[in-house]
Amino acid sequence: MSSKQINFFITNDDLLSVVNFFKNNDCILVQNEVDKVNNNYDDIDRILARGKKAFQVYLTHPGVSDIVNYRQFEENHYYVDIVRSNVLEFGFGGMYENDLRRSRFYFVTSFFQDADSIKKTPDFTKWADSLMKRFRKEFLIKSDFNTSSLFSPAAIKWAEVQGAELREGGQKLVANIAK
Repeated sequence: MSSKQINFFITNDDLLSVVNFFKNNDCILVQNEVDKVNNNYDDIDRILARGKKAFQVYLTHPGVSDIVNYRQFEENHYYVDIVRSNVLEFGFGGMYENDLRRSRFYFVTSFFQDADSIKKTPDFTKWADSLMKRFRKEFLIKSDFNTSSLFSPAAIKWAEVQGAELREGGQKLVANIAK
């Protein structure tokens, strides 16, 4: 399997701008945990309804949304099969007490089915790659305190004010509560 991803830190204050970015780029929200496997698209504003906790959503685009597959978990309980679907995963890390969890964009470019390598459609990979590049350009920068990770300006400000440090292999920024 081959894939592409970018890891980054954004804050809850960035979320409205991120949702507007998805809307302006004609993204479609694909529902994950469903009880049937057809017509499972939702309004992109539903991202905001999920609150401040970490969550993961799947996005697609009208030009590439023809391939969305589900895997059955239990009877009448299905999940998006990210390996075989034309979807891009957006995981919003979010705030937990004194730490900011890492976020990510991720999509699969090819996978194995039996012994055959199956490439995702060129239209999908071009769209997903382009969306990630535009997202990075619009929202993310490197920071002086950690040049190996990407941050929104709001995440950098939060980290500086909190005296936060990257921990758990870069999975989260933890505030220095002794400040």
